[in-house]
Amino acid sequence: MKLSKLVVVLFVLPIIFLFSTFTLFAFQVASVAKDNSLKTLDLNDLDKWEGISGSGVISNDGKWLIYSVSNNDRKSEGRLHNLTNDKVKTMEEAGVFRFSNDNKWLGFMVAPDRKTQDKLREEKKPIVRKFGLLNLATDETVYINDADYFDFSGDGKFVVIKKPIPEKSEAKTVNIIIRDLTKNKDRVFGNVKDFAWSENGMLLAFTTETTDKIGNSVMLFDSRTQTTQILDTKEAAYSDLGWRRKSEDLVVLRSTEDKAFSEDNREILVWRGLANANAVSQSFNPTNVTNFPKDLKIPEKNFLRWSLDGKSLFFSIDERKKQEGKKDEKASKDEKESKEKDKKLPEIPGLEIWNAGDVETIPEQKLKTRKDPYTSVWHTESNKFVRLEDGSATLSFQNNSPILVATNDKPYDFDKMFGRPSYDVYSVDTNSGVKKKILTDNPANLFNSVSPGGKYFVYLRDNNYHLYDFATAKDINLTKNIDDSFVDLDDDHPVRQKNPYSFVGWDEKATYFIVHSKFDIWKFDAANGKGTRVSNGKATNTQYRFERIDFRQPHIDLNLPYLLRRFETETKKMGYSYVENGKTRELTWGESATSGTIKAKNAETIALKIESYNDSPDYFVLPAASSMPKQVSKINPFEKDYKLGKAEVVQFTNAKGQKLQGSLYYPDDYDPAKKHPMITYIYELLSDGFYRYTTPSNTNYYNRRVFTSQGYFFFMPDIVFEPGDPGVSSVKTLEIAVKAVVDKGLVDEKRVGLVGHSWGGYQAAYAVTRTNIFAASVAGAGISNLLTMYGTLTPAFGSTFESKHFEVGQERMIVPPWKDIEGYLRNSAIPNISKMQTPLLMEAGDADKNVNWGQALEMYNAARREKKPMVLLVYANEGHGLREPKNQIDYQKRILEWFGHYLKNEPAKKWIKDNIPYSDQQKLLKDRELE
Repeated sequence: MKLSKLVVVLFVLPIIFLFSTFTLFAFQVASVAKDNSLKTLDLNDLDKWEGISGSGVISNDGKWLIYSVSNNDRKSEGRLHNLTNDKVKTMEEAGVFRFSNDNKWLGFMVAPDRKTQDKLREEKKPIVRKFGLLNLATDETVYINDADYFDFSGDGKFVVIKKPIPEKSEAKTVNIIIRDLTKNKDRVFGNVKDFAWSENGMLLAFTTETTDKIGNSVMLFDSRTQTTQILDTKEAAYSDLGWRRKSEDLVVLRSTEDKAFSEDNREILVWRGLANANAVSQSFNPTNVTNFPKDLKIPEKNFLRWSLDGKSLFFSIDERKKQEGKKDEKASKDEKESKEKDKKLPEIPGLEIWNAGDVETIPEQKLKTRKDPYTSVWHTESNKFVRLEDGSATLSFQNNSPILVATNDKPYDFDKMFGRPSYDVYSVDTNSGVKKKILTDNPANLFNSVSPGGKYFVYLRDNNYHLYDFATAKDINLTKNIDDSFVDLDDDHPVRQKNPYSFVGWDEKATYFIVHSKFDIWKFDAANGKGTRVSNGKATNTQYRFERIDFRQPHIDLNLPYLLRRFETETKKMGYSYVENGKTRELTWGESATSGTIKAKNAETIALKIESYNDSPDYFVLPAASSMPKQVSKINPFEKDYKLGKAEVVQFTNAKGQKLQGSLYYPDDYDPAKKHPMITYIYELLSDGFYRYTTPSNTNYYNRRVFTSQGYFFFMPDIVFEPGDPGVSSVKTLEIAVKAVVDKGLVDEKRVGLVGHSWGGYQAAYAVTRTNIFAASVAGAGISNLLTMYGTLTPAFGSTFESKHFEVGQERMIVPPWKDIEGYLRNSAIPNISKMQTPLLMEAGDADKNVNWGQALEMYNAARREKKPMVLLVYANEGHGLREPKNQIDYQKRILEWFGHYLKNEPAKKWIKDNIPYSDQQKLLKDRELE
């Protein structure tokens, strides 16, 4: 079914619009033929529905494709497609797929099913996996039990398998198996702490560690000769093993005891050209470097980073503590007397002193157990050490430039506390360490936008792109005279600098860079600052986006093949094209959503996922000789037997004159002769997901497909907020958007429901205190009182003060409550609850770390006081979103019962109409009778 639809999409592309001068709306219709023989979705039969999990993997030769599929019963499998003969092989509970580079083998991991994993976790037992190895030529699979990880050598002739640490073992090392895939022979190495193949995969480096340290070493296995050599051995600890990309250069940290300090001294060991007989080794020992700060150290877990040319190694340094020496007799006597004196003093209070001048709250400070380490660099060719950070500015790392940028936000600490950060920006010379201020009080920065070679820096200021020349300090405003938007001026957050549509990157020679505007791709010449529009989307409201084929490629090159993504903002049509040597080959285009594009490394074959609102995501493959996608997967094949409804993009204009859209999905049993109930789901901007598929599920409690199967229209209007009046502007938009649908004669205006979660939950609770257009509302994990929420700390965000979120973040209130008390009252549900006539169902998790569940309690108590129709569902040990399947299923069931009663006149369940005492609730729950 999907392939035939795609053919129509690619070559016919019908667009249907209904325009009216006198109304606020227009509709784009995508329909499905009505068939009375089709089944209605059965909510007791959802376990079989499945979805594609994560990203697929394609073999280097483009002949094999594999992906994971999981269903609502929490079962999963890998599906391997032979793209040559269209055969499919399934592997139960398989994942973590990797093809060998020679295209002969597929490796994967097999885990116990999800239900078994849950049971093992309850019993506090380990979850043991096994490694699977499939011979693609013979279709034979072998398994190695108790495996944790695997990786192939670059030539595909070897695979290394990591064994797990045994249960209840205190060991920090494991056994690894190196299997010769040609001869089917294994070599086992014990006491291995870390290991990694070089990028070409011919060399495997690993570190070993024993209890007495005598066997500690850095080892190298050469797959070409199948020999092993010791690179270094010492009574020391080795860590942070890593290869430089596209090389045989290896780096590792070596830790040895330093009696003068409480922590070990760590030195950096480097080997270059290990594939050759004349490999060179180097070491960097801080104790032998004259300009290395004596009170600092090289910490473990360092994340060592190479420059792109391999001539420099970046690493962190951190504070170190001196070893406490032996106390003399007088010191010991004084200490003893001090302890005796302490015993006579009052007990130390459990006290924290919170000062209004604190830049960070005490809980924030507690989470930061130590200062951030300082970035430094070792230039290996000149054996020169340069410290790049001293705590005054934070470096933005790039591996392709000798000049980097660093930012300091400390002068703007006060504004930063309330969501308005700004920065002084510095250039940092990695060769000398010299730091120069280049920008003052800049509200935005583009990290990783220094040109290769370090001549230029691209940044944002006053909603324009600027190009800064480090050598001449010349600064060019690139975009001020261009008739296009390079930052999101439609963003309604009250911030000083709007977010860019995106900085894509530089070419390798730093002659140009690419950015995105609202609709187009732009190329800017570094020599003269001139911008050239690469695409032409603005004229048709079509968004064009540049996408790399190889995301590991550090630079942009318009002469190399790349993907071009198109998206029509009005119709929501989208697709991809393949661009090579200036020629564009269309891959997909039409009434569908495309994602997950992957290309074979050594072939032109491209695979991608295509889906629609009524058609499950599936993989399509485009061979090099064809421009026609070929469908290779088919999940939910039974879907064709079910009613799927149709959908429309609704165009409307809000109270401020802004043109907005909404996604409207029809009931499966839509009957044009009668009016249906409708559920309106809200958050912010949702219509761009019009063609995204929703898998029917009873654990996804706001599930569109479930609602439409139950006879409801499901409407998702875009909401744009007015700063200072988020609730009021949301309600005004809702009234206009809902009326647009009602006026078409589709929906019974007296049977419209509202549902939202988190920020949508705030709107769903607030709206029913300001308008009576809804017959019932459901608000999950929402705010009810802006005044009381403003002053809280949010554990989910590092215990930061909620003020920044409120003033310039999602709440958009601009100022604190005491500067606009009327605005906070006007936009809170609690102060307006006396006007509430709509029944409200609220949900909260009593362990919510995003929105304090006291917000739900406030609404509950206010509703009790005002005798308003409200029910609060509190789920134990749950957070901002429900995680336990039993609770997810229960919540969805109660939402359907709530709307079933208020929108479809079904008899009210006991939990809706009666106040049930707690003791009775628990008994009814135990008996599965709390209906």
